[in-house]
Amino acid sequence: MKKQYAFIGLLASGLLFSQTVKDSVTSKGIEDVVIVASRKPTKISEIPGTVWVVQKEKIQEQAKSGVPIKEMLSILIPSMDIGPQGRTNYGQNMRGRSALVMIDGVSLNSIRAISRQLDAIDPFNIERIEVLSGASSIYGGNATGGIINIITKTPSKKGISGETELGIRTGFMGKDDHDFRAAQAISAKGEKFFGRLGVAYQQNGGVYGANQKQLFTDITQTDLQYNQSIDILATGGYQFNNKHKITASLQYYNSKFNGDRSLYLGENLGAFIKRDGSLLEMRDGFSSDKNVGTERYMGTVAYTGNNILGGQDLYVQFATRAEKLGFYPFPGNLKLQTKTIPYMSSSQQDTYYSGLKALLSKSWRGLNVTYGVDVDFEKFEGTQSIYDVAKTMSSGGLINETMFTLGRYPTNRSQSYAGYVQAKYNIIPKLQINGGVRYQNIKVKVDDFVGSEQQTQITAGYGQSASAIPGGESSYNVTLANAGLLYKFNEHHQVWGHSHKE
Repeated sequence: MKKQYAFIGLLASGLLFSQTVKDSVTSKGIEDVVIVASRKPTKISEIPGTVWVVQKEKIQEQAKSGVPIKEMLSILIPSMDIGPQGRTNYGQNMRGRSALVMIDGVSLNSIRAISRQLDAIDPFNIERIEVLSGASSIYGGNATGGIINIITKTPSKKGISGETELGIRTGFMGKDDHDFRAAQAISAKGEKFFGRLGVAYQQNGGVYGANQKQLFTDITQTDLQYNQSIDILATGGYQFNNKHKITASLQYYNSKFNGDRSLYLGENLGAFIKRDGSLLEMRDGFSSDKNVGTERYMGTVAYTGNNILGGQDLYVQFATRAEKLGFYPFPGNLKLQTKTIPYMSSSQQDTYYSGLKALLSKSWRGLNVTYGVDVDFEKFEGTQSIYDVAKTMSSGGLINETMFTLGRYPTNRSQSYAGYVQAKYNIIPKLQINGGVRYQNIKVKVDDFVGSEQQTQITAGYGQSASAIPGGESSYNVTLANAGLLYKFNEHHQVWGHSHKE
């Protein structure tokens, strides 16, 4: 795919650097401070692991070329595999293992692995992205491959300021081959208070290949053709004095299909029924009464105390998140005793999360100890819409009107309680030893559930009742330990070894 671009905005070249013995395509070196490794400001030179920091200039450079955050990270971060293109994080990993994705330290991971962690924020509202490769006792078992922490923007200078971005992008391959973009932010910063409100909007058009043919819409996990997104992010904080600070953020993000052109599945769904891909084509006339996209609300409140409680640093964060994922209508076969009949359905998967994290850190000469607790609660619900079969068949899958809303997955709830301690000690100024352990208890409860296929059969008139699959409860414990050794040659070069066991 190749497009020619016209763009207006506040864009510049950027920086990407890695903490390795090769290091540094940055002019700043490895003394820069990041949050990703220990939830508090830490110099990269003190971290026994590989750290990449993608600055906002590099993010904007990729964004103006039409590269989504997900693909951007796969380009800039070695060892990161994003799986399929589109919204989903299905198959996404770092070094072949699961990665934890966060916004300002708030997890976007869910009970179900099929989520949309990087369909979560507009690049306009990102200050930088910090990536740590490898496991840490501070973050736990769902981050054995690494941690991705998206840091949002705050005011960079005192007084009132603003930021504006306008753009249009086109490949000149059709009337719908163009994307529009507009974003505006206003910020204020005083001696003790800061605040920022950023609003970003984007409307995508169609996507065409080098052969000038439009690419098929992905109806399995959904893609970003004809996608409309809006990201509203408000952040603020108040510094009471040099010891106490409170910050808060509130985000609304909506990224959804907003067009009337999509994949035609052939007359009477012939491409699906006959398994004949030659019948597929892109056509106008698509409609669905269910949202195909991602809608997310997220709020955080955090308190930071420095040199309190016996000279310790304290960090406490409360976060809540509601996430609604709507999937594209997809064909299926309803199995009966004597035959199978085609139908069209789509799922809605909703997650509700709240969590509390508390961390204390204390330093004595060459020794630093960080310890804390995490408490997380999550609820997942899954439903599906069964569409009017006659309208679906006659339109080749383009017109989808809901006839029934049924259960798709059993409702499940989880509670997680974790405690951890991480320590590091400078044996000599250039040599550091470190290690940590995390203990986590997880409780999961699954409701009774009638299978989605049986529910569909009953609503279609082929049966009157079905037995429920019994739910249940489970509880298990996980212990993760890690250890490392770090030697710093100088400001720009270091060598380290790291291991972990789960």
